[in-house]
Amino acid sequence: LKIQANNVLIGEPDDPLADHTLRLAADTFNRGFSAYNIIGLTTLQVADDAVVDVSMPAYRFSDFAANQPGGAEPQAALELWTPTLFQENPAKGVLTQRGGASLSLQAGGSQINQIDPLKSVLTIGQGARISVDPGQRINLRSAGQLTVDGELNAWGGTLDIRQQQFSS
Repeated sequence: LKIQANNVLIGEPDDPLADHTLRLAADTFNRGFSAYNIIGLTTLQVADDAVVDVSMPAYRFSDFAANQPGGAEPQAALELWTPTLFQENPAKGVLTQRGGASLSLQAGGSQINQIDPLKSVLTIGQGARISVDPGQRINLRSAGQLTVDGELNAWGGTLDIRQQQFSS
């Protein structure tokens, strides 16, 4: 999933939203995608105390699936479900990790004519927490100031934090 807006705020704001700001709820990142790429062309902020748990739920047959008539809408027989982190297969004697999702947050555009290092700010607020499943990635990019006052969790995965560098 790729979302781009002028200004992006993830979580609940302490103050009224500025004009032209897209607010994303912290639970936006568990909708079934394997990667989330959020771009704030000017600013991207994760609100103070926001808890962002990035996961990839799957569909499974609901308890009502057997009672659905043929030709019914699939939504009537399926439910969104997030499996436990590891699924046991006792017959094979193995544990299988569920599929996970990665998160990329970027302040500033990707093209040099969209870049303003003085205005492009990426901030992870105080007390905020961003977590992805083990083995997944968190990428943070900013053309300007990049501040992390919160917690980033990507156990056994990758934390990639960079200031974008462009030359003419």
